[in-house]
Amino acid sequence: NVKQVMKCCVGILVPDGRVIPFCAYNSVGYREQIEEELSRERTLERARKKIEFAERSNS
Repeated sequence: NVKQVMKCCVGILVPDGRVIPFCAYNSVGYREQIEEELSRERTLERARKKIEFAERSNS
């Protein structure tokens, strides 16, 4: 509902810098997209840390 989104005064700041109205975040599907992006980033960060740890341990 466009009218509801326009009235929504709470914004969600997403990692790429956009501010998405909370109403749209929950109803349009942004939540799933953002959660997937964050999950990928966390997985990559964990992998990098494990590689760094392994390299330090082998030195």
